[in-house]
Amino acid sequence: MNTLAIGIIVKNEEKNLALCLDSLDPLRKAVDCKVIIADTVSTDGTKKVAEARADIYFEHTWNTDFSEARNAIFSKVDAEWFMYIDADEILPETEILTEFFTSGEYKNYDCASVDIHTAFYKGYEHFSNAIRLVKFTPETRFVGKINERFTQIPEKCKLLKITLEHSGYEPELLRAKELRNVAMSRMAAESEDIPDIALKNNISIFDALCKYDIFEAEKAWDEALRLSEKTDPYYKNVLYIRKMQFHFVENEYDKTLELHEKYMMLCGEDCGSDLTRLVYSDIEDAFFTGAAAARSKNYSLAVKMLTRFEDYYKYYTENYERFSVNRRFYPAVNTSSHMAELAADMLTATCMESKEYEYALSRLMKKRALSNDITICMDNTNDFSFLAEFMAIPGADAAVWKYVPSAVHPIDLTKAATEIVGEDSDFAIIYRYLTEPFDCGTENLHAKKTVIEYLTATKSEPEDLEFLVNNYISEVYVTSDSIHYSDLITSARRVLDEKSEKLTDI
Repeated sequence: MNTLAIGIIVKNEEKNLALCLDSLDPLRKAVDCKVIIADTVSTDGTKKVAEARADIYFEHTWNTDFSEARNAIFSKVDAEWFMYIDADEILPETEILTEFFTSGEYKNYDCASVDIHTAFYKGYEHFSNAIRLVKFTPETRFVGKINERFTQIPEKCKLLKITLEHSGYEPELLRAKELRNVAMSRMAAESEDIPDIALKNNISIFDALCKYDIFEAEKAWDEALRLSEKTDPYYKNVLYIRKMQFHFVENEYDKTLELHEKYMMLCGEDCGSDLTRLVYSDIEDAFFTGAAAARSKNYSLAVKMLTRFEDYYKYYTENYERFSVNRRFYPAVNTSSHMAELAADMLTATCMESKEYEYALSRLMKKRALSNDITICMDNTNDFSFLAEFMAIPGADAAVWKYVPSAVHPIDLTKAATEIVGEDSDFAIIYRYLTEPFDCGTENLHAKKTVIEYLTATKSEPEDLEFLVNNYISEVYVTSDSIHYSDLITSARRVLDEKSEKLTDI
């Protein structure tokens, strides 16, 4: 028995399949596993690639049923765990997944989920999370002609911090795929006797048609809402979030905020007793409402909801195992790190728009990313407590020098110098910091003193130090404070002599 079986269903995937299998090679070498490919049936060169690379290859007649095609693979599986991947997906890194199996950690779980990143045309991206690996038993099956899922959601799930990269579709192919899915979803919904799957089929119809036929999309949404009465009531929350997302993407921010009000009437403010709701719909509501409010210039609501999103996201990442023990739903799209970063940037920008410069400055410095926003905040707060940290950010020197004369004297540049002028610093950086003119002579000398002290103690190239000593320390002598700096000059030259002697000995 193998540790892992990897199942792939294909049709005319000649262009993608080789890349997919290439990405799995490191995993196949490190873990006892087999790749099983079901072809449904291709008319291009897919068969040639699959037969050469798969451990097991067979053809299966396509009956407009994704579950049937995936289940056909199970008759070939002889493994402890099963994973499925599509031919247009790749696994960029396999170390975490390899460790999950080679360490034996997989024995402690019933399933595992991964993130999925889809890169569409014109830079549009989609992030989601799905269970792709399960402990395999003779009863393991998929159900649902489309939007297929495992018949039973396993209880204990491991969140694997890896991302499948999905190539996505060009506009024409995407439209064809969505309309195909609408046809399949309608047939499935009409014949489906499992309410939650029928409901998901109607959600799929809404998702696909809302861009082309909003009237038909609304009918599918209403039908899904009706079916939610027969299933888990939480699906009502999901439906409101789905429609909220649609209006947000369409830049209809007023409608997004109206749906937020309806969502709050449905759910209420207190979600502490329902952790599933907090993670899988409240976090979405916080994101879309906060973003829509920010773009509508409703800054107070934006700060409130984006801050709430950050709180929810922090709680989600710190307590994921609690949510995954009894996993009813896949994590929301906006639990991805990408969306968390986007929300963080929006919150900072919103704080600036609402003139909360002190809070914005603290957030910007915590992120340690060079930005003109930092200088704007410093201009508005007259706060120079972050000066050293700002100087330590690569590339910040051009913006930071104007604040030095205004800072409290003496300027504390030691921390910045420690990070900027290190053992591996380029000589040009050191040269810039030593020669950058200040408006005040005293500040000029203090800055040079700080950098020279650090350079004397750490710089290993005697030629560079000699250049600096001979050409720039001499400037100190012409000032009224030359006596104050004499010890520094003597020390620098002594170190220079010592390093020159060591170089000669070698």
